[in-house]
Amino acid sequence: MLKLLSRKVKHQALVLYRGTLTPRPQEFAFLQNQGLDVKLAKEPSPGCAWSVVLRHKDWGEARLNAPVNASSVPNFFLNFSVNLTEREREEIRAAGMFLDVTLVTSKEQVLRDKKNLLRFVRAVMSDDAVGSVDADSMLYWTRAALDDELAMAADLDVAALYCIHAVRDSDDDEGRCNWLHTHGLGELGGFDVDILNPSESVADSCGDLFRAMAFYILSGDLSPSEKVYPLAHPGGEVRLVPVPEFDAKTRGSYKQLSGDSPEHWNNRSVLCNPAGGLLGRFRKVHPSTFLSEADTDSIVIHFSAAATEAMSQRARATVPMLSSLMDEMAEFKLPVLAKIGYKQDGSDQGEHMWFSVHGIEGDSLDATLESSPFQIERMKRGDRGLHAIDRLTEWAIMSPFGRISPDSLGPLRRIREDKDSFRAMMAEFNRED
Repeated sequence: MLKLLSRKVKHQALVLYRGTLTPRPQEFAFLQNQGLDVKLAKEPSPGCAWSVVLRHKDWGEARLNAPVNASSVPNFFLNFSVNLTEREREEIRAAGMFLDVTLVTSKEQVLRDKKNLLRFVRAVMSDDAVGSVDADSMLYWTRAALDDELAMAADLDVAALYCIHAVRDSDDDEGRCNWLHTHGLGELGGFDVDILNPSESVADSCGDLFRAMAFYILSGDLSPSEKVYPLAHPGGEVRLVPVPEFDAKTRGSYKQLSGDSPEHWNNRSVLCNPAGGLLGRFRKVHPSTFLSEADTDSIVIHFSAAATEAMSQRARATVPMLSSLMDEMAEFKLPVLAKIGYKQDGSDQGEHMWFSVHGIEGDSLDATLESSPFQIERMKRGDRGLHAIDRLTEWAIMSPFGRISPDSLGPLRRIREDKDSFRAMMAEFNRED
């Protein structure tokens, strides 16, 4: 149970526009054509020139506000956000002013409320805005990203509640990442996490690492001072050390890295090597060696039972999207994978295995097992057959730009931005093979 997500939280996003001229409230009358009731508020929200009340029969109520400081666009974190393509960064960088959308009603279920906020945001953006950003997590949303998310008949994935920033070493000619961290989990009552000096593989494929931790944090099952946390197998045990303690024990190294900024200090822990011996917790701490060396293709990330169930529900609800993407990407012959769960022999424990998907037939996946089961004698690697969709845990389409999945659609947008170039890239890959 993700107990930190079953409560009322303020949800607010900024809609970013080119130019510096604040629109007039009557310019949003077009929202009535999208099923919204639109009325000018009698009193604007504090600090705003005007406010418009937006109501929808399914989404609830929100306020569209014009802050008096609307030209102060918060784009400092733009360069560090890993969920954007370079073209999307350039488009958002052109923003000169913003409006804010604040959700008024609440179902007291954070993932559902946040998705309703995004529905209001997409309606307001229309074709004019260059992008939007979650005011708490600083997670950027483009029109294309919102269209993909809102096309899915499922609650938001937990990964939509925080952003991941990758900071690269300015003294390194190759620009290698020396600091990965999240923003947004602290605002939900949990805490954010930092990985220092990640391996190139971790820096490129950190999504599931942070996602697994987010589930534990939002369930209240992981503390900011956790002595031993089994993040991955094999060898992936880490210790969580709150930033003030880490900085004290590393003689100010974190302040040097972060510039002593408040948003990088409170409700935040660094992933470190587990403490050894009785006096280990009093000694100098060291950033996780495992994460500095790990190859994400050779490790298994540990997800909780609650995380697995939440991921399964979203994966099953988004099978129509998978079917559509298989058709759209068919010419590129990208590998399509599904993780499917079966009970182990003589046990109630589930074993979740990766299959190559050949097609979708009604309520089943036509798929071939790609791994050898640990404790299911009737199944072996290479077996092909039909598998019920209600056994599905995850799905993914593998691309040169990264994994396309219900929680990671950035690579898909990158392909769509220039399919001709991607077509040429894939032709070159095929020639090399």
